[in-house]
Amino acid sequence: MITKDNLKWAFDTLTQDEVTSAMESNDDYVALEMHTSNVGSYATLRSVDPDEQDEIESNGNLFMDKDNLLRMFVESESVNPYLIEWI
Repeated sequence: MITKDNLKWAFDTLTQDEVTSAMESNDDYVALEMHTSNVGSYATLRSVDPDEQDEIESNGNLFMDKDNLLRMFVESESVNPYLIEWI
């Protein structure tokens, strides 16, 4: 689950490929998702269709448009260089 306490960390861990793929997509919406296993956790970013919103949010992940993603990124004070390029 993504919370205000781990949002900065989630943004910090996104890869260049994930950011580029999601931001260059023709889809207007993205999902910021947390994945946890017995060896740790990591976040991913992917472009999504609006009809995926309920499933994404029911799993504790974030569904938003690209503008809100960038707003939340700035507010989180993350320094992910791949997202900074999109501001």
